[in-house]
Amino acid sequence: MPDPVKVLYCAIPPLAWAWDNGGSIVCREHLQRLSAIDGSDLHVCTIGPKQWSPAAREIVKNFSAEYHPIEFPADNQDLNPPFWLLGRRWPFIFEKLALDKAQTDDDFAGLLARVEPDIVVVDYLLTALFVPSLFKSSARIITITMNPEAQLFGQSRRQNRIDAQSSNSMIAEARFKRFEREVYKRSDAVVAFAAGDLPRNMKTGAIAVCIEPALNEQVECWQPTENNHLFFVGNVAHYPNYLAVQWLAEEFAPELRKSTPERCRSR
Repeated sequence: MPDPVKVLYCAIPPLAWAWDNGGSIVCREHLQRLSAIDGSDLHVCTIGPKQWSPAAREIVKNFSAEYHPIEFPADNQDLNPPFWLLGRRWPFIFEKLALDKAQTDDDFAGLLARVEPDIVVVDYLLTALFVPSLFKSSARIITITMNPEAQLFGQSRRQNRIDAQSSNSMIAEARFKRFEREVYKRSDAVVAFAAGDLPRNMKTGAIAVCIEPALNEQVECWQPTENNHLFFVGNVAHYPNYLAVQWLAEEFAPELRKSTPERCRSR
């Protein structure tokens, strides 16, 4: 019988915390799918604050995987320019945090040496910011992308909707696009949720594939019962959610108003 394939799953989104968000839900779904693959030896690495680890450990137990938390050091690290000068001056999303917690990559390099994985699964593009040593290893790399991240960053930047830790400069946007291209070019496979999110330029022999919907289809579709109200909930600070609200208000609601004007209200 051949030896099992060692798979190291790595993610920056929390697997579980005081609240759930879309990133947490799909990461758990990806872990569930990986754990169901025969002939694999699954290891899970989460990266984040120490208080995230206990809940994540309980999640990982359900998948019979070995858990390797990498917890942020308490103190930020002061890395000297010029190597990190561009990232300090024109940071894109999560880049400042990754620079402040640079010890994370040293810890990850040690984990790679101990586990010696055949495959590393990077869940969420920005996870790669925290583990650059991965791309110097001999492991095959699968990157899962949840959105066209650089494109969304550019759109949100132009609408002044970026987070306080990111630069609103065109230079930050250009650097983010370059980072995204480099990650994809160094990946042996890229998995996306939609065909339009797959990268165009990858290294020779690399695989690009769309994953099936993360949430299983319901046998019974939603049907109105006591009323026919529609309700959307989401963190509007997350730019795709803002786009969803914008579409509902500007495109869907006007069409709905034409058919049932007495039931279409805005607040």
